Amino acid sequence: MVMGRTRLTRVLVAVGAFATAGALGIWIGAQRGVPFVRTSDAWSIGLYVGDSPLTVEPPGDLGWTEPILTGAEVTDTVTNSVADPFLFQEGDELYIFFEIESQTTGQGELAYTSRQGDGDFKYGGIVLDEPFHLSYPQVFKHEGSHYMLPETHKANEIRLYRADNFPRDWKKVHTIATGDYSDPTITEHGGYWWIFAGGDSRLNADLHLFHSESLMGEWTEHPMSPVVRSNPDLARPGGGLVIEDGKLHRITQDCWPSYGVGLSAVEVTELTPTRYSENPVPRALFTDRKGKWNRHGIHQLSVVQLSDGSWLGAVDGKAPKRRFGWSL
Repeated sequence: MVMGRTRLTRVLVAVGAFATAGALGIWIGAQRGVPFVRTSDAWSIGLYVGDSPLTVEPPGDLGWTEPILTGAEVTDTVTNSVADPFLFQEGDELYIFFEIESQTTGQGELAYTSRQGDGDFKYGGIVLDEPFHLSYPQVFKHEGSHYMLPETHKANEIRLYRADNFPRDWKKVHTIATGDYSDPTITEHGGYWWIFAGGDSRLNADLHLFHSESLMGEWTEHPMSPVVRSNPDLARPGGGLVIEDGKLHRITQDCWPSYGVGLSAVEVTELTPTRYSENPVPRALFTDRKGKWNRHGIHQLSVVQLSDGSWLGAVDGKAPKRRFGWSL
């Protein structure tokens, strides 16, 4: 169907008028000293349970059908978004470390919430704030010390931190690699330390692999790295590595056609200092989210095994993206 010239002219005039009105509204707001308001995705964090790490689901019978943590629980900055949850268990205390998208500073900061036993979670506050954006706070323990490997790509590094007074007072103790790497994910396997890290954080299409014989030693990029190339469906990490039925899986984000579409599990079939391979058929996770709080997006899974043998998972979820606007 070909649009007539008169009708086409009317459409172009209408589009031009709409754009002009929008620009005028922004200009008026600026003249009045009212800032242009830019809102973004709001993320929340919830808990899943299950009999295995890759089959955790929302436990409706426990009342966890909604997120347990939103920006409303954060008291030491202004935010509407909490994401990238990592679980860490010590004794009867369960911690969730996560990213806050601070509207005060305009960047990501790292915080935690915790509970003892079956009690309620209590927000603990921001524990790491740098002059650059932080996210993805993977916490683990090694030789009696607590370590954190967050995303620090804005510093053009993969940085390792150690807590002087857990869960607070995190200090940088090692630079593992230099470059723009997203969501670095660490694990021990086969006598080596390994880090999987996304490549260029704007493209989310490559996956790099590093290894070392010791945590604080020299890290080397794998000779086959990037081990995933030009595949935004499977490259970017989406949580800690998981062992199910004796098989090692990496959790991966689906970043196509947009960031935070979903999660998959990919089986790692060979992991040595010279060889790497994985099952090319990913296992999609949490695809049935219709009508649920995270139906608009999910990009993180972290799991721990509880004393009764069951598994607890922390996931995040996205609310609909808000529109741009201004206050007049």
